[in-house]
Amino acid sequence: MYDTVLVPTDGSEHAERAGAHAAFLARAFDASIHLLNVVDLQAAGGAFDAGGLEQSFLERLESEGEAAAERAAAAVQEDVPDAAVETVVERARTESAAELIREHVADHGIDLVVMGSRGRSTVKQKLLGSVAAGVLQTVDVPVLVAPEA
Repeated sequence: MYDTVLVPTDGSEHAERAGAHAAFLARAFDASIHLLNVVDLQAAGGAFDAGGLEQSFLERLESEGEAAAERAAAAVQEDVPDAAVETVVERARTESAAELIREHVADHGIDLVVMGSRGRSTVKQKLLGSVAAGVLQTVDVPVLVAPEA
């Protein structure tokens, strides 16, 4: 039923829970897993992005993203050693993290998105988190939002 599962990860405990659900699905459906870390340059730069971000800062963000994706991949492969797992780190320059996730879904034949949620401000986002809410509004595949523990 699901051949390719996408797990957006930022290294948080919420993303770790999503990874555990994705591992279960990989085992059940013999699915491959893409672990995607989005380096959100607008969020990272905030008010300090007026003159651009330092290259060393960008490299550090990407390195942290790679480390988060690799930790998530190791956790999945610990649960499902024979699972095909791919890690990807992408920079979101002008698009939102949710838009970049949507592009990854479309470009890689993703069948299901499994993601965690933090719950942030506003009533709608309080329940899902801003990225999860954005993904639900933009992708055309099923999205499983891992519940809080």
